[in-house]
Amino acid sequence: EGIGLRRQDVYICNLIKSKPPGNRDPQPDEIDACRPWLDAQIRLVDPRVVVTLGNFAAKTLLDTTTGITRLRGRTYPFQGRQLLPTFHPAAALHAQGRRTAGPSPLEAMEDDFRILAELLAARRADEDEARAGDERPSEQLGLF
Repeated sequence: EGIGLRRQDVYICNLIKSKPPGNRDPQPDEIDACRPWLDAQIRLVDPRVVVTLGNFAAKTLLDTTTGITRLRGRTYPFQGRQLLPTFHPAAALHAQGRRTAGPSPLEAMEDDFRILAELLAARRADEDEARAGDERPSEQLGLF
């Protein structure tokens, strides 16, 4: 709610459909088995923006080895929409109170969610403008 979104306006899903043992990162075969389900979810929900939470999700969906610290703070094209990587909330909570160079993970997440709010506001404005252009005055049709 702090960024103007309600819980019912947000869809949360996971890269894989079951938690790996010992909370380890998923193996490539596990990702391959679950990826069609994730892609189908994204197509069905049709979000304006996909936000990845954490290093693993960002690297996997963007198919990169670049880490979250370098990826976050900007958007990337993804399946006809925008993808915005940010830190996983657990990382922000874990790092709380530790001093780091640059913004803390929590401060970085707040910055990323400001970017998200701007993206969504711009998309809404574009949709409103397109909808207004479709509203032509109707004309009375004759019988013959």
